[in-house]
Order: sequence, then C-alpha cells, then structure tokens
Amino acid sequence: MGNKHLENKKIICTVTNDLFRDRRMIRICSALQESGAETLLIGIEKPESPALIQQSFKQLRFKMLFKKGVLFYLEYNIRLFFYLMFHDFDIVNTVDTDTVIPGFIISRIKRKKIVFDAHEYFTGVPELQNRRLKKNIWDLMEKIVLTKIKDNYTVSQSLKKLYESKTGQKYEVVRNFPLKSKYAGIEIPDKGLSKDIVIAYVGALNKGRGLESALEMLTYLGKRYKLLLIGGGDLEDELKTLAVQLKLSERVQFTGWVNPDRIPQLLNKSHIGLNLLDEDSLSYRMSLANKVFDYIHLGIPCLTMDFDEYKIINNKYNCFIFTGTLDPETNCKLIELLISDEGKYNDLKQKSLEASCDMVWEKEKEKLEKIYF
Repeated sequence: MGNKHLENKKIICTVTNDLFRDRRMIRICSALQESGAETLLIGIEKPESPALIQQSFKQLRFKMLFKKGVLFYLEYNIRLFFYLMFHDFDIVNTVDTDTVIPGFIISRIKRKKIVFDAHEYFTGVPELQNRRLKKNIWDLMEKIVLTKIKDNYTVSQSLKKLYESKTGQKYEVVRNFPLKSKYAGIEIPDKGLSKDIVIAYVGALNKGRGLESALEMLTYLGKRYKLLLIGGGDLEDELKTLAVQLKLSERVQFTGWVNPDRIPQLLNKSHIGLNLLDEDSLSYRMSLANKVFDYIHLGIPCLTMDFDEYKIINNKYNCFIFTGTLDPETNCKLIELLISDEGKYNDLKQKSLEASCDMVWEKEKEKLEKIYF
C-alpha cells in the first residue's frame, strides 16, 4: 500500500556488503518500496558472493577490484560518488560512516535529502582497536559530515544517545526486529534436554563475536553438546582450523552464508542461542543484534552479554541468561546449569515467545515514515 509522501520518489540506499545477508536493509528497502518509493539498494560483489535473491526493490552490486583495507573503501566511495552524480534520486540513505561521504557531497550538490542509518558505532568496532590513525581519520569524517545531517536513525537507544551527543543532531531508533510473517508458520518443537544439545550462533563469523570462545567452550562440555554456526565471514577458515585442532570437527557445523529465509528452519532445532561479544568494543556494547530476536521468536533461550540494551529487554521480559565474560569455562557452567533445570529452561522458552509478540518488524517499520517523509 503506497503512501502519498513517498509515491514515485526515488530512494538509493548504500552499504558496503554484498546485500545477500543484510536482513536489516532487506526489511528497510522492502518497507520503502511498499510505501510507493522506487527503491534501489547498492552494495558490492566479491568473487565468493552468492547470487542475489530477488526482492521487491532493485539491487545493484559494484564488482570490486579490492577486497579490503584503504583501497577497498577508496574504490567503493569513488564509484558510489560517480554513480550518485549521474543517476537521479530524491533521497539517498547512507548506511554507516563508510558510505556517508559520497552521499553527503552529492546530496549537497543536487540539493536532495540525505538520511543516515547507523547500524553500529563505526569507530568503536574491533577492527579499529589499536589502529589509532585509521580510527582518527574515520572520527574526523564523522565530525565533518554527521554534524550536518538532520535525518538520522540507528538500531538502539545506546547508539542514539552516543550519536546525538557526538553530532548534535537528533536520531530515531529503528530496531532489528524480524518480520512476524517469517515465523508465523513455523511449528516450534518440544525439545528434550536429555539427549544432544545444540548451541547455535547466527551472523558474521568475524572478530570480536566470541566465536573462538564458543569453540573452546565445547571442550568443557560433554560430547552430547554440538555447535551450529550459521553464517560466514573473515574468521570462517580460522575457526574451521581451530575446530580441527581442538578435535571438535564432528561436533561443529558450519553452514556458511545461507538464504536469510532459511535461518528460522535451521535454528528451530537448537536449544540455546549465543550472543557473545568483545566487551572492549564500544560498538558491540551498544549493539542490539538481529540474532537475539531470531532466538526470541523461536523460543530459544539466549546466553548473551550483560550489556545495557539486553538488560532493558530482560527487565521487561526476563528471557535471557547473562554472562559478563568470554571465558569458556564460566560460560560452560552457565549452560550446564540451564540445561540441568528443565523448569527454568521451559520458563525462558515461554517468556521468549511472549516477548516475540511485541518485537515484530510490522510495528517497527512505521517509524520509517517520519524519517523519510
């Protein structure tokens, strides 16, 4: 159903991933398209990128010569600059600091609206820890550009407060809730706790996600405990090597990147979901991850870091098990304690399902209207 304010408007959204796995942007672009806008999502294509999944909106991927580092960002920003210069649009939505410069410059030249979407605290990610020069350069870019953009949103209250303090501009919060319709037809099985226990993780296999710790945790747990890693990323090969070294190959399943629509079915037989993050990363401490809501919608108790955003949810729904560390032995004990208490486990499962009724994209997407209209 269209909206008169966005009817026939041309919106270009920009990211530096391969689009295939970006569930937040798929939801956002679908919502904008449904509102009557002609929406295009621009990302990148690497040699290993899966084929694009057809969506209601248009998609474009730049075939990149460089895969990472300074040259990657330079190439992407130059190509995005010229694309925006020579193509018509009414609104450009730039996602994170690494795409904002071309969008900002061209929006000023063409006198078009720019919307900034902060998926993370970009200068607080683990990849920039101990890299002061690179961090300072990105910080400078944010101070120059983000202080001048008036239409902004982000994924959590913590990030909202930080960016408002840093830029002096107002930010809205649009959380990473999943579509209720993606889970509506899924039958959630009764999971006995006396047989094999599947511990699951969904998302990028990247630095700072506690994945090495998750593998080491299996060495403290009995052989009936398995680990399911749904996703791909920079650490995938390293984690596979670690699994071999720890003699865990038969207990760890790597799916690689999968069609996002398959995630609920893959997760559905899991018993515990993991959201373990590097507490030294300011970006992670303010995050509100997609995966947590996947777990909630499937009634899967989640072992998560005791960061503020997850405490806010737990204060209302009491659906998490908290940890304050990546120490594998400590987290092993938390998992064993939960699995040994079937009453507690089923209570967390039920409270997760109750929480899922409120945490749906169908409600959350309504906030986009005020930002883009």
